[in-house]
Amino acid sequence: MDLGPISFKDSFARPYQVTAGEPEVTRTGKYLSSSSNHLQKPAIFIDDVREVKDILSTRTREFDRSPKSQRTFRPLLPHCSLVKATGADFKGQRHLWEGLMGTSFLRRVAAPKMHRAALELVELLKAKAVVADGRPIYFFGDFDLAAFDVIWKVIFGVELNGIRGERDGTVEAAKDMDQPVSKDSVAIMPVVPKPDMYNIICFAIQSVERTFISFFQPLHHWLIRQSPDYKQKWALKNRIVDGILSGTRSQLEHLSAKQLAECDETSAAVMGVHRQLLAERGELGNLAAPTQQEIHDELLMLLIAGHETKAGTLSWAAKFLTDNPEKQDRLRAALLNAYSNGVQPSAEEILTNSIPYMDACMEETLRVGKITFRLARIAVTDTEVLSYRIPEGASVTLNPYVGGKPLDIPEELRSKTSRQSKDNFQSHWDPEGKTLVLQEFRITLTILVLNFKFGAPPGELASMAAHQRILRVPRYCYFRLSAL
Repeated sequence: MDLGPISFKDSFARPYQVTAGEPEVTRTGKYLSSSSNHLQKPAIFIDDVREVKDILSTRTREFDRSPKSQRTFRPLLPHCSLVKATGADFKGQRHLWEGLMGTSFLRRVAAPKMHRAALELVELLKAKAVVADGRPIYFFGDFDLAAFDVIWKVIFGVELNGIRGERDGTVEAAKDMDQPVSKDSVAIMPVVPKPDMYNIICFAIQSVERTFISFFQPLHHWLIRQSPDYKQKWALKNRIVDGILSGTRSQLEHLSAKQLAECDETSAAVMGVHRQLLAERGELGNLAAPTQQEIHDELLMLLIAGHETKAGTLSWAAKFLTDNPEKQDRLRAALLNAYSNGVQPSAEEILTNSIPYMDACMEETLRVGKITFRLARIAVTDTEVLSYRIPEGASVTLNPYVGGKPLDIPEELRSKTSRQSKDNFQSHWDPEGKTLVLQEFRITLTILVLNFKFGAPPGELASMAAHQRILRVPRYCYFRLSAL
């Protein structure tokens, strides 16, 4: 079925180009430089995907990780790899977690949990649709909680039951609530208590958000850490996470060498503790065994990043489909054509069925929503990119999102390593690889579009204005929801 090209319209989109950053910087003929303050080192934005890949994979001695990002996260997660200086310790810790985001773990461990959470989200949204009775509903909190439910289960292997509790609390409390007379007024939803860890991570995200934009990051976060609220939440977080890690270790440390080697890594926490024990027994070569605190902080870093990305992506997708009803109808038609048996498709069916229009919707959401992380680097020596000089100390922002083929830049302008890797670049520019990384997005969006019609809210509630948390998220995440 030919559904044609897809392009979401919105109030802030501009034509997408993979460029070397010309909108943000001035080309001086000598190097890419900031156009505003020549007393500071220049800020460089690089979007050409071949150059970004080259910098991240082969030019790490020229471009190191940004100290600003390290300063932002170090007070919260002082032992995670994100805040460590590049060197043996950093590389060893990253090597320890190899395979965590690989195909096997994502399909075997994560996918069933994602599918189950998507079905629970459907039940919550059905309950809220009944309460709202056609009125617009604010949904970001529900998407955020659903994303956290999943990533918590994948990382720590234990149920949080946040969505289930939200659904039960909504059904119970809504019995005694009156709604506005106007169907254009926002539906009133009961405030249901959230799980402690969800509240703690939301607090951490807000702390990172405020710290990142501060001119005095160490002082700003020191003040946050002195607050009673921070101390209480962080102490509870430590008890919960350390309790899970200690319990996991007590289950694994008495296994024989053969049993430990065959241990099924059913969560990221099990993976970390399992490999810690293997390293302590000398089974991982020269790889040093991580401390429990290193495992603790690495898991929290993964939790925060995964939670933030998935909540923002799903929210923007729903916004764009609401604003483009004809595209929403086409996507639903493509899904119904692929899954025609009237039963909710399984995770395996969703991840193995080729639906080009779904791929297009996902790609367009990432493009227009500008959701993906940009990676901050700093030039540690004078160097060049595309024949332009990058002075030592310049901040370099890289866009790792692969949204299209590289620009037609003369080969002689690219670095030697970039030219050498030209022939194998196609494997990097591969939609299938991105589908694996975004499998929760695919599973949840498929289930939601098959079960609901997202209708436009009135007036300002339909605005595409954004709010910057760690990532960019919708400020007005409102829809009218109709169960199908």
